[in-house]
Amino acid sequence: MNSLSKRFKIFTVVALALVLVGMIVLGIFGFNNTVDFKGGYEVKVHVNQYTATDNTIDVAKSATEKYFSDNGLKATAYSQQADGTGLDLIYKFTSDVTEKCGGLEEAVQTALTEKAEVTGLTATASVLRFDAVSGGKSFIILAICLSAVALFVYALFAVRLSGAVTVICTSVIGILLYTALISIFRVPVDPTGDVGAAFVFALSEILSIVLAHRFKETSIVRDDLTVEEVADLGVKQGLLRLIFIACAVAVASVILIAVGPAYIRLLGVQLLIASASSFFAAFAFTSTLYVATNKNRNK
Repeated sequence: MNSLSKRFKIFTVVALALVLVGMIVLGIFGFNNTVDFKGGYEVKVHVNQYTATDNTIDVAKSATEKYFSDNGLKATAYSQQADGTGLDLIYKFTSDVTEKCGGLEEAVQTALTEKAEVTGLTATASVLRFDAVSGGKSFIILAICLSAVALFVYALFAVRLSGAVTVICTSVIGILLYTALISIFRVPVDPTGDVGAAFVFALSEILSIVLAHRFKETSIVRDDLTVEEVADLGVKQGLLRLIFIACAVAVASVILIAVGPAYIRLLGVQLLIASASSFFAAFAFTSTLYVATNKNRNK
């Protein structure tokens, strides 16, 4: 009982600290709804030639940003992209800036003609609408939610009502930890944040069910143990499976981060945080919750 109580107190302090910091950050800054994944408008200024030694890009960039400032426009992101025909200056906005950018091309061209060190420069400007990447995420979320419901029904039959309650409570703790971590580390929630949240709920259920099975098996084999002793022994016996499942998800997440387009890498980061949150919630709280829901039993 001492080891269980001691572990519970330590993990509870850690979890509460993470959740508290996460909620403070969330309250101050909100979720990170970055424009790169949320959708918006992209303004692209193309300069037909440039070199590393002239001032072409500085002139074009200064003229573009002065134009934005004069017209009350504030970009949320900036990047450069070179190709065989020149260089693109790319600005992103959350609102429609098409009408206000009508004179941008002329302003940049005038600046290049007057201030650039290279002659024969031309500039073009375009405004494009881009949408947030959905990737069929609604179907993914639906599938995960249905899986979570199926897992809960399975828990009701396999590890009884007390075990099912333990599983759900553990999953809620996992969700809180996940929300806190993505808030603290400012991980963008668009377009896959809800996929990550659904995933952490289902994964927490799986890991908690693994331990709940161990509790049930241990109580059957060792009928001389108290509920607290069953929980402690069950955690020790089921820890290897927990680590294996969590590591498998972590490896898959790292692979997603290493390859694929930006939104796939973002999904990988979210799943990595989800796996860490789920593992911590299951390992730290399943045994204590199991004891609490079986407190009236002798073993």
